[in-house]
Amino acid sequence: MDNQSSKQPHVAGEVFEARSPVGAEAVRAALAGSSVSESYQKAGVTLPPAGTPVTEPIPPTKLQAGDVGMWKDHQVMALGNGKVLVSGQEQPLESVSSGPDFLGWFDPTATQRGADNG
Repeated sequence: MDNQSSKQPHVAGEVFEARSPVGAEAVRAALAGSSVSESYQKAGVTLPPAGTPVTEPIPPTKLQAGDVGMWKDHQVMALGNGKVLVSGQEQPLESVSSGPDFLGWFDPTATQRGADNG
């Protein structure tokens, strides 16, 4: 699998662009039924627990497949194309509240990619 296709999970014919092959692998696992944290664990990345402050937030307009939304008590996964995966269900990004319990969106692969590139 080339690097470009390894970063593009497919759902019902729709292609979602991930930041990295690891992010794409996590998206595939989540779409197959794994929780957000289990999906990244399968891809070799340990997520911080729900409720952990987000130190380098990603604006919702810049989300890509595999980015994680952190709440005080749970996590969701961005699919890209204005969609998110919430408790295993695909929903529009607009349906995800950004209320007081929302801590931000982040890229779980950022540290790993920095180490790989540095």
